[in-house]
Amino acid sequence: MEVDVKIVGSEAMIRVQCPDKGDYPYARLMNALKDLELKIHHASISSVNELILQDVVARVPDGFISEEAMRTVIIIDFTTS
Repeated sequence: MEVDVKIVGSEAMIRVQCPDKGDYPYARLMNALKDLELKIHHASISSVNELILQDVVARVPDGFISEEAMRTVIIIDFTTS
């Protein structure tokens, strides 16, 4: 699984690439973003060669720490749900 997070101003651009294993990876990402209390502006999901590519643009809450902190929380929530 690969997670990339870029914060630009008040928005985060999040990209997740993971195997399409039938355990609803797109739902797990949305749950992780919900736990972070992010407001989703745009989300897209693509399936390519047995991989799921997810791109999300979300509003970042005031005082959010960093791209790395967001990435870490997404990975933890994504892999434990």
